[in-house]
Order: sequence, then C-alpha cells, then structure tokens
Amino acid sequence: MLISCIIIVIYLDMDFFNVFNFITKELNLDAFAILVNAIVVVFVFLITYSLVNKKTFELDQEKNNNKLNLLNILLKETYKDCKENLDMLNNDELLKLYIIPKVDFNKAGFYLLFNFICI
Repeated sequence: MLISCIIIVIYLDMDFFNVFNFITKELNLDAFAILVNAIVVVFVFLITYSLVNKKTFELDQEKNNNKLNLLNILLKETYKDCKENLDMLNNDELLKLYIIPKVDFNKAGFYLLFNFICI
C-alpha cells in the first residue's frame, strides 16, 4: 500500500515537472491509467483476501465451539449414566440377587470373597 502511494506521488511529480515532455509533447494519461488500474486491482485483491480469511477464521472458530459443546454434552450424559450404574450397584438387594450369584469365588480368590461377605 505504501509502495503504491509512493509510485503515484512519483508519477505525479514527474508529470508536474514535465519529465514526459522529453518523450512526447502530450500528457501520458495511458501510463497513468494503467498504473491506477493495477493499484486498484491490488487493493481489491487485498480486501477480498482479508475478508475471505476473516470468514474462514470465523467458520473455524464456530466449528471448534460446536465441537466443545458436543463434547460437554457427551461427557455430562456419560457421567449421568455412570452415576446411575454406580447408584444401582450400591443397592444391597440388587447385589445379593443378581451380582453375587454370578461371581465365581474359586477364581476370584479370598480377598474378593471377604469383601462380599462383609457387605
């Protein structure tokens, strides 16, 4: 941006001091028009690039926020399910009816047998 401004100022100074008079007797508007068009194209490119880059960044942020929200929901539901299962296992009647009869105490050893007997 600074370079293009410097080029325009140099061109206008050269035109003001009639530097182009050595080449032609007329004002060289064609070269100035080409220069201005090129600078406009560069500015349009930079503005478009910055807007597209900003939009891409916003989309990435939105995706990351969605991922975090989904992760939080899944973790909360998993925690609730685990807590329900643990609460169910804390019930002595359920342990005696369904879990203790299915345990093979010959394979589990004395330590496991002692813990279940103490319940």
